[in-house]
Amino acid sequence: MELLHPLVFFVAAAFGLIATMVMDFVMDRLPEGRTPPAVAAAAVRGERPEDAGRGAVALSHYGSGTVAGVVYLGIFILLSMIVPDSTTMSLLALAGAGTIMFGLMIGVFFLGPLSHVGGLTAQRVGDIKRSWMISAGVYVITVGICMLLFVQA
Repeated sequence: MELLHPLVFFVAAAFGLIATMVMDFVMDRLPEGRTPPAVAAAAVRGERPEDAGRGAVALSHYGSGTVAGVVYLGIFILLSMIVPDSTTMSLLALAGAGTIMFGLMIGVFFLGPLSHVGGLTAQRVGDIKRSWMISAGVYVITVGICMLLFVQA
């Protein structure tokens, strides 16, 4: 299937949702693993992370994870246009997309929601950052594997 076919974007959104669910498994095992989605929801609503409602946290987490799958696909498509068409170059484009996506996920979260939520100690912010970096890494690896299997099919 052609990468610019409209259905591919729905597939990418599904991959983003799948990667978010895999990320949940890891988040549950990290000290501040469930805090980043609460921080994102709280930043939007001007609340403390502890006060963010479960619905807002779930919408923030799964919504952004689903959209991130489409963003990953977009980055991959752009990189695929730059590199010659071959299996090796497709793998390089996927790896490049994953690297860029990881940087975006970290940068957007650190400079956006995390910097706008008050009431967190410096120690807790450091713990949240570490948990988010691990979670984002799991997300990027998972969505990358899904994309790889899809592109190679």
